[in-house]
Amino acid sequence: MQTSMISGMRVVTVPEAEQLLSEITTKRTRDDVVRCAYASGLTKKRIHDLTGLARDTIDRILAKDHDDDP
Repeated sequence: MQTSMISGMRVVTVPEAEQLLSEITTKRTRDDVVRCAYASGLTKKRIHDLTGLARDTIDRILAKDHDDDP
């Protein structure tokens, strides 16, 4: 599968996104990886299952992307 860019973020394959989620070490890294995983096609439920993050937290992280839009 070819990767592409979404809002300056590299989109990875689903297995790559799952691996990144399992390696989260800091809050900043966490937010970036959650956005990347979602942009790559993982569902919010799968992100929740892999990370244990509350769905409200996932929604808040993903909403931050839209806050930066002009």
